[in-house]
Amino acid sequence: MAQHAVITGVPRTGTQATPPSRREINDFVKDNMQFSLFIQALQAMYKTSQKEGLSHFQIGGIHGLPFQQWETSGGAQSVGDWGGYCTHGSMLFPTWHRPYVATYEQTLQAQAVQIANTYTTPDKAQWQNAALNLRLPYWDWASNAVPPSQVISDARVTITGHDGKQTSVTNPLLGYPFNPIDPSFNGSPYAQWPTTLRHPTSNRSNAQSNVKEMISDLQSNARSIRTSTYNLLTRVSTWPAFSNHTPGDGGSGSSSLEAIHDGIHGDVGADGHMGDPAVAAFDPIFFLHHCNVDRILALWEALHPTTWVTSGPTNGGTYTLSDDATETSTTDLAPFWNGATTYWNSDACRNFETSLNYTYPEFAGLSGQDANTVRAKIGAIVNQLYGGTSRRNFAFAAAGAQGATGHSITSVAEKILAAVKHTAPAPLAAMQLFATPAATPAATPAATPAATPAAAPAGSQVQFEIAGGAQNKYNDWSARIHTKKFELNGSYSILIFIGPVPTDPKEWRASPSYVGAHHVFANSRMESCENCRRNSTENVEGFIPLNEAIAAHSGLNSFDPAVVEPYLKKELSWRVQKADRSSVDLSQLPSLQVVVVALPLHLHEGEIFPKLGIPVLHNGITQEYCEWTARIRFNKYELGGSFSVLIFLGEIPDDPAEWRSSPNYVGAHRAFVSVGSGDNRNDPNAITEGFVDLNSAIASKSGLNSYDPKEVVPYLRRNLGWRIQKADRSPVDVSEVPSLQIVVIATPMKMKEGEPFPEQCGDPKHHHEVTSGKPGGCYE
Repeated sequence: MAQHAVITGVPRTGTQATPPSRREINDFVKDNMQFSLFIQALQAMYKTSQKEGLSHFQIGGIHGLPFQQWETSGGAQSVGDWGGYCTHGSMLFPTWHRPYVATYEQTLQAQAVQIANTYTTPDKAQWQNAALNLRLPYWDWASNAVPPSQVISDARVTITGHDGKQTSVTNPLLGYPFNPIDPSFNGSPYAQWPTTLRHPTSNRSNAQSNVKEMISDLQSNARSIRTSTYNLLTRVSTWPAFSNHTPGDGGSGSSSLEAIHDGIHGDVGADGHMGDPAVAAFDPIFFLHHCNVDRILALWEALHPTTWVTSGPTNGGTYTLSDDATETSTTDLAPFWNGATTYWNSDACRNFETSLNYTYPEFAGLSGQDANTVRAKIGAIVNQLYGGTSRRNFAFAAAGAQGATGHSITSVAEKILAAVKHTAPAPLAAMQLFATPAATPAATPAATPAATPAAAPAGSQVQFEIAGGAQNKYNDWSARIHTKKFELNGSYSILIFIGPVPTDPKEWRASPSYVGAHHVFANSRMESCENCRRNSTENVEGFIPLNEAIAAHSGLNSFDPAVVEPYLKKELSWRVQKADRSSVDLSQLPSLQVVVVALPLHLHEGEIFPKLGIPVLHNGITQEYCEWTARIRFNKYELGGSFSVLIFLGEIPDDPAEWRSSPNYVGAHRAFVSVGSGDNRNDPNAITEGFVDLNSAIASKSGLNSYDPKEVVPYLRRNLGWRIQKADRSPVDVSEVPSLQIVVIATPMKMKEGEPFPEQCGDPKHHHEVTSGKPGGCYE
């Protein structure tokens, strides 16, 4: 007999022809019987001793802390760098979490069966049947950005008890009450909080979850999450690009399943438990979230029936996987035993309906159908669930391209939409209108105008002609983000904006110009994570869709590069924010690279989804920048000995002894000459020249987060200053060095993909206006 818990999934009964379906949480909470049993089963798991393997605490602890053995799996200590069993940044990320969720579901359902057996009502058999069919609900965050109140805000919920009476009970879905707080939490805020928190109001023991802030964050990212999920399901065709957040999108211009998953953790948790992989699984919403992650995997499986786990590195290892191991579809998914001596692996849990005895609503009636039929049915559902926002934006912009204004744009857009089934991809007419550039503003070089067919009546076939014989295609724009996962010692986000950015970081995510964010889901305790320290250079990747924001804000009515590139170059920007929503200066994240990608999409009649073209990196939008320097010239013999010209950004201390230690000190250009060399001042080689780099100081002090001259020049005019100091550190009045000339220069630079260093891409521009009028400033 096994000396550990064996994960079978919920046991199959003889009366079940097909496995019961996991249900979306908004639907689930309406079912009084199953919801009542679910709440009571959660309460029972919470009451189970934290020392028991199938308690809520122990199952949650599999993921991270307390970094200890579970159910005899592995040795006394971790063999990998990460102390938990979970696989992140790994080929096994999607499949490892499948038996993990099943473990929780199996335990929860067993509790529900015991509870149903205690009912004394005439309909006891119905309660018992409800328990047999109970499965863990999922929260489809791509369709319903905010969970129902029963999950996030109701302090008490009403259920039907064993005696048939309605009763109000404390809501266990709001958080898990630790009993006790585990010693492994010491040294972190988690040691102060008696329950799991979401967006905690403080680090003190009386902190509460800030539900309003959490809802705001979820709502602000709803459009981006839905589009990202649609792109993942319809574009990504390789397992490495689908499975995890390490760089490599396979040419899809899409975030991976793990990258999208990371964002939900950040939006729900912020700097609370869900925002940290070491403690995220203690929050009960974790399993509703990961149930949906598994559902997205199931949908992708149906759309790509011949693609499955490919081999790859362990990326630091886990409690049972060494850091130099290779993962395959037969790698043990420890600690999830499926027998006395064997574990689940990815191949074993691929067919979840037969192996783990659950399904999802989308697969109703598809049992026994061939792969092509299943793919077509699931494809239509994906278009209907997640393609709507893109379809509406395409149609609206297409109507604008036809020259409609005001309310007529809406009416034309509705006619375009009405001519296409909801289960189809973006309207073909709209996509074709975007195939050629719209009329451009006067400041932009003229482009070929798009065709402007008349909108067809609702329900009729849309007719169109395309100028220049363009194909049924358009460019899908996204911001690709690469950054080092552990660079900020915890979770953080890169926020993308199109348009003005508020100065207050608390207003960033609610701003109309906010487009979306790439969230980095990282352990906040580097000292307890050898993997975090050893793999401090590990990069992660994510994509933020831009088309909907371009259509909504630009007024271009075209996705052609001729008009989009100059628009994004002017309007696109980004900010960095820690999990606690405090801002991070870009200079603290030197690994960050943001590049805009345009992916051509082709739509052919009869296809479920558009076909992908070859992505084009528009480095000039984000990776062209100005290198700012202060050029210093003077006669090096003017003071008869060595001296320095010191450059500052900001207030300069009165005491010369404090100049070089001042936080506003940027750098210096030095004259290295012999004492008594003043007679050489007429030497033709007496003029010396040096440059002091300003970019790092601008990034760390200005708050501009931009090197654009329109922003930098006014800032430097207010803040750039200089002083002169002899070798003995005594001050020198600027009037004593009449030859001094300081001018600020901006040199255009460009980063090329794959190149280690930027290259100059234009002529330097001298901004005399910065220093002109100041002693030592250049007047030319």
